[in-house]
Amino acid sequence: MNHPVEPWWGKRQLALVEDRSRTWHLKLFEPGPAVEHRVDGQRILGKASSEDLDAHVIRDGWDHEHCELCSVKISRLAGHAAEGYTDGDKWICVECFVRYIQPRLQPA
Repeated sequence: MNHPVEPWWGKRQLALVEDRSRTWHLKLFEPGPAVEHRVDGQRILGKASSEDLDAHVIRDGWDHEHCELCSVKISRLAGHAAEGYTDGDKWICVECFVRYIQPRLQPA
């Protein structure tokens, strides 16, 4: 079966849609902690991890993710998709999941 792809996708996107070992779950996005870094006087936020013990942590500062396939913003912020599919690491918007991931999960 020939599944849809986009001509501008790189190896990362192609590998993601072909990886059948991932378990995807529809989930409402919830903000999480972010860390603040200062680089050349500019404020930069990053997703917090356990390695950021000495950093300035901003509760609920990580307010969005991007679809790995089309880059649409997944967020509880107004005007954005509030839910998407996640494997606990990567996020895929509902439209891309239905178009690209779901067909590959069906038996050939």
